[in-house]
Formats: sequence, C-alpha cells, structure tokens
Amino acid sequence: MRGGSVGVRRLGRRSLGGSARTPESGVARSLPTALHKRASDARFLLAMIPPGWNRIGQMKQSRKQPDVTRRAILEAAGAEFARGGHAGSGLGAIVARAGLTKGALFHHFPDKRSLVLGWIDDELIPRLRERWLADLDGVSSLDGLRSWCRERIPVLDGEDPLAVLVAMAAETSASDQVLADAFGRCFELFRASVASAIERGKSDGWIHGSIRPASEAAMLLAMLAGFSVTFRCGDSDVPRRQAEGAVEAYLETLRQV
Repeated sequence: MRGGSVGVRRLGRRSLGGSARTPESGVARSLPTALHKRASDARFLLAMIPPGWNRIGQMKQSRKQPDVTRRAILEAAGAEFARGGHAGSGLGAIVARAGLTKGALFHHFPDKRSLVLGWIDDELIPRLRERWLADLDGVSSLDGLRSWCRERIPVLDGEDPLAVLVAMAAETSASDQVLADAFGRCFELFRASVASAIERGKSDGWIHGSIRPASEAAMLLAMLAGFSVTFRCGDSDVPRRQAEGAVEAYLETLRQV
C-alpha cells in the first residue's frame, strides 16, 4: 500500500507539474521559434525592396498600363489594315501582333467598328499629318508644291497612310455609314490642307488668280488616291515616273503668268 501510494503521488506530480515531455508540449515550444524565423525572413526580404516601390511604383504602372495597351492594339490594327484591309484583318491576328488577348482588346474596343474609329483618330490622322500635311505649311512657291509631290509619289506604297485610308474607305464606306463619315473627315482634312496652301499661293502671287483652291485640292487628292491604288499592282517604276510627270504638268497649269 505504501509503495502504491508513492506511485500515485509521483504520477500526480508529473501530471500537475508538467515536468514530463509530451508530443504536444514539444510542438508548442517549437512553434514560436519557427514563426519568429519566418517573420525574420520576411523582414529581410522587405528590406531588400527599394522604399515605396511596391506602392507608388505599382500605382504608377497601373495608371500607365491601359494607355500602353490601347496604343499597342491600335498600332497592331494599323499594321494589319495596311496588310489585309478591313475584311482581311481578324481580331485574332491583331491581338497576336500586339502580344495581347482578345479580352484586353474588348476592354478598350467593344467591336471592330469602334476599333477602326479609334485607329482613325489616334493613328491614321496623326500619320497623315506627319507624312503629308505638316510640310504644306512651309510651301511658299509653286516649285515648293511640286517638290512636296515629287518627294512622296516615288515612295507611295501600301503602308503609306494615304494608301491605307483609300483602301479602307473603298472597302467599308458602302456598307457602313459611320465609317464612311469617319473616312470622309480624313479626306476633307487632306483637301482643306492642300486648298489652304493653294489659297496662300493666290494671295502671295504664285498661283493664278482664277484658280479655285477647293476644286484644285480635290483634283490633286483624287490623283494621289488613284496612284496609291495603281502602284500596288506590279513592281515597275514606269507608272510612278509617269504619274510624277503628270502631276508636275498639272501643277504647272496653276502658275501665275
């Protein structure tokens, strides 16, 4: 009996005092150490990041990204329109060229018409201004106007903004009035810029006074638009030289004598 009571007392001391090790107590002791190590590792990694990068930098990037994506889509669309026209430019080919997904495209443009309209405003018109219209402001003589044509006709190809405008307008205008109106504004911008240069020539005395600038601008645009189509057919330089000579002869009829 005495030995049995001693055994009970020893068991009680172990249970109540907690001196005996159990699997649960080992986990309890090791858990704070593991958490502390993980927290130290996390603090070390955060210390390696430049101050403010993960907040301000990411915020700036997120603000810029939609504009970058939209621009990439429109540039890819322009390249596809120049290559295959409206019908030959699938949305899949456009997003593949841009390195994006159709979801990204539809986020900015709900359908192909809205894509074309965005391309006209953001890509086509600025390229027309840069390639054709900006230099008209510096034309101050009939010889200058002839040089303006001479510099562009020999290199007029399918990727020229005027050529893409003509091809896209011819393909879509009969079936889509919205696009017809948008392309019509591009042609009107071109005619108005040429007419302004001719009107300035009348005022400065190097264009004949009987000339009607708007009519002559329409004629010159029609000639250039026709060239942009015929030059696509064949690789011979003969039609280009003939076209250049015809334009120079036509412009000579505008000279003040």
